[in-house]
Amino acid sequence: MKVYSVQLDVSQGNKSLNLKRAKKLIEEHPIEPRSLIVLPEMFGTGFNLNLSETLPGEPSLTENFLGDLAISHESWVIGGMISPTSKEKMGANRAFICDPFGNGIAHYDKMHLIPILGEEQVHIKGKCIEIINVGQFHVCPFICYDLRFPEIFRVAAGRGATLFIVLACWPDSRIEHWSSLLKARAIENQAYVVGVNATGSGSGMHYGGQSIVFDPKGNIVESSQKHECILESLLDLQELVEWRREFPALTQMQSDFLQKP
Repeated sequence: MKVYSVQLDVSQGNKSLNLKRAKKLIEEHPIEPRSLIVLPEMFGTGFNLNLSETLPGEPSLTENFLGDLAISHESWVIGGMISPTSKEKMGANRAFICDPFGNGIAHYDKMHLIPILGEEQVHIKGKCIEIINVGQFHVCPFICYDLRFPEIFRVAAGRGATLFIVLACWPDSRIEHWSSLLKARAIENQAYVVGVNATGSGSGMHYGGQSIVFDPKGNIVESSQKHECILESLLDLQELVEWRREFPALTQMQSDFLQKP
């Protein structure tokens, strides 16, 4: 399966401009039908804790945008947004997934809100790991700070995940952590890992770019630098299956150990 990682140069808070920019960037790149297109965390606004900028028009504005992309390119699409919640003055930092017919088939809400930025004051913490069938792959999306918590990846691997997608507005100041953690998640779970980061700046941060794709052995499939681009990669499920059979580490997980005090 082809995966197209859209490393977008995000303008802080300018949703209309960012959506137009994303659409133009994708339209200028040939997309193979039945592929997966991935956009970063909160790609419409950049990482932004001002709900007066992130929530207007949502959820329909971004959901419809992603659905239209899916229909236009006959592909699955995953993108980050802030969605309204039932709790007043609170949003959800969400990855929204559309199928090639433009239907919203699932969403994942960020489980680990970053405390040093005060995210928990405006966003509600997600509670569920989601695994979605995309072609032959079992896809599990996570968002930015989630990457630092290997236990949720381990649980997802135990449930059959073969491809992890990490959407981010990861800062340039900690970009070495980004690549190292993505590689570790691939090796320890014997899964493909696609990390899609933004470029540009917002909320006092400069996003580091360097979107990257790792195979189940931790080898780089494709990688980018800091400029705006679309990273195209080809993932082979059979290679994953053969590696898990050749080196069956996942079958030796001692899940009962995790329950002991």
